[in-house]
Amino acid sequence: MISVVIPSYNGAATLVPLCRSLSDVLRRLGLDREIIVVLDGSSDESRDLLVPLIEEGIVDVLCELPVRSGQQRATLEGILRGRGSWFLTLDDDFGHRPEDVEKLLAVKEGGANLVFGVPERGRRSSLRNLGSSLRSTLFHLASGRKKLIPSSFRLFSRSCARSLFLAPAACRYLSVELVRHSRKAESLLLTAGGATATIGAGTPPSLPGTSRHPASSLVRGTLSLASYLLPWRRDPLRSSRRALLVVGAGGGQLGLIRRAKKRSLIVAVSDRDSSAPGVSAADYFLSADTFDGEQSIAACIDAMWKGIPIRGVATAGTDQPVLTVSLVADHFLLPGALRPEIALAVTNKRVMKRRLEALGLPTLPWSLIGEETASAADTGPVPIALPGFPAVLKPVDSQGQRGVVRVESEEELYQRLSATLACSREAKAMVETFYPADEVTFSGWVEEGRLVPLLLTDRATLSSGPHIGICPAHRYPSLHAARSREVFALCDRFVRGFPIPSGPIYVQLLVGEEGIKINELACRIGGAYEELLIPALTGVDILDLQIDLAIEGRLSPQNHDVLVRAGASWPPEGFASVILAFAQKGVVRSIGELSKIRAVEGVVDGGYLLAPGRRIGELENSTGRAAWAVVRGKSAARVNRSVEGVYDALEVIGDSGENLMQDLRSFALHPDPLPDSEVP
Repeated sequence: MISVVIPSYNGAATLVPLCRSLSDVLRRLGLDREIIVVLDGSSDESRDLLVPLIEEGIVDVLCELPVRSGQQRATLEGILRGRGSWFLTLDDDFGHRPEDVEKLLAVKEGGANLVFGVPERGRRSSLRNLGSSLRSTLFHLASGRKKLIPSSFRLFSRSCARSLFLAPAACRYLSVELVRHSRKAESLLLTAGGATATIGAGTPPSLPGTSRHPASSLVRGTLSLASYLLPWRRDPLRSSRRALLVVGAGGGQLGLIRRAKKRSLIVAVSDRDSSAPGVSAADYFLSADTFDGEQSIAACIDAMWKGIPIRGVATAGTDQPVLTVSLVADHFLLPGALRPEIALAVTNKRVMKRRLEALGLPTLPWSLIGEETASAADTGPVPIALPGFPAVLKPVDSQGQRGVVRVESEEELYQRLSATLACSREAKAMVETFYPADEVTFSGWVEEGRLVPLLLTDRATLSSGPHIGICPAHRYPSLHAARSREVFALCDRFVRGFPIPSGPIYVQLLVGEEGIKINELACRIGGAYEELLIPALTGVDILDLQIDLAIEGRLSPQNHDVLVRAGASWPPEGFASVILAFAQKGVVRSIGELSKIRAVEGVVDGGYLLAPGRRIGELENSTGRAAWAVVRGKSAARVNRSVEGVYDALEVIGDSGENLMQDLRSFALHPDPLPDSEVP
């Protein structure tokens, strides 16, 4: 796609025919395009005239600056909103002819990733010529390219604009920034008669013409160019000030936020909830829905204009923001994230299932069902092939077991469909065969396409009415540890087939009489405190790996070596349980002392998730967790004693003075442990 950016100040007389002409040219050339118009504080009727063009699909984005900020600022605003892999910028008055776009594209096909289209100009005053000569000299010194003549008629790749995306407020002269980050830049002389010439080395020709810009604008441009020659001026992309954007500010992201702070990074968090626990732990808060990529990108643009040096983006412990991370990274050319199409495949179960089937990986029979299907069922045959009953009904794009229910019949399926769809942004839900099986989770890290195994744990689950898959504990080692290599082989096929280039993976599998089935995939650190469990058992600081990848695009040598050693010694020794405790229905009056949980022998860490005044509803999904703890020991018996101690210490006191904690310790206990005296 090519993003066309047109900055305009009171350009009503020419904007509409220019946009129509551009659209016609680009359509004739067969180019996928978007046209972005930025009104730079315009006070004329430009906006009203552009509205019909938006409705016709000729103009795709209209950005309005409240006050006049100058051509460069307006152009930058348009570039920051562009989605294309290439950009075209031009003036709003036909000073740059739409038909000349084809000539710039021809130079691009010759290998250039930055092309200036230099229009022929009329006669100018001696003073103007002197100013132009000075600016040309300064431009050549600042850019280091003597062969070039800059112009606001530019065609350039997205990679050339990296500094503009990451540090727009630091941009002094747009064309210099583009040249500095270009691979091959050329200027193309566009003569009035239609002939063209590529401008080569030596002194640029003296082009007759008149400037459209006021003298004050030319003076500012000259001073901006001169600023590049100051000895203390630094490239903002080489600054030691770097910020990590963490998508989500909930409890699942707190560990990532704190670890980034410990590494002396600036931390910005994005969330729609300004009271989320991670907000106070971060340096900056961006108001944006973690499920909304476009909203998150807009929030980042605003943050970068304010000088927040975002150089990486990541999330942890949650599925859906993985797609948002990917979209933000793709837009701003940030390292380490999945490509958007891969991120969609690991966050949307509909896309995920189709890809699993295409790769021949074992998964459960499934179908999609929407409200229109339910209506059809009232009057005639159901127009889909249901996988049979009992079945599991789930949203295709939710998380935390929201909307996931077991249904026993078609009638119950349609009765529960609306509630499941209410947890989704899509019009259809997934229905799949219910498979009686144990659940296990596989955590690993992918480095340059190679999967390194870390943990295989049992995911203990319970049901609450029709709500299934609610997890009160994880246990290590898994009861199915003997099948670790089989699980690894399946996960490796997933990594190679999707493919996953780098980063964490978290795979839920079902182990039953008909073999191992892949239930769901994720490319993130697990949400059951794997950030603590993995380093406790393997020595791999997975949060550190995540930050390395997000900021640098690769692991540090030290983290790489630790990961290699962990993979070579897999599976790790030791025993552990993760307690994910729930409370009964009621209103929280007070919670117990955290120190009592942490004082239990074998506890790595723990905490409460409910605050006084919180109303606890019926148990339906993982959002009802009340407390947690990670415990580790040399034997299952020791871990079990720790589990008992944690549950004895947990207190969530209700209005009537009763302890609301549910006693679910049996899920965290290891079955039939050997006495300590018999442990090798």
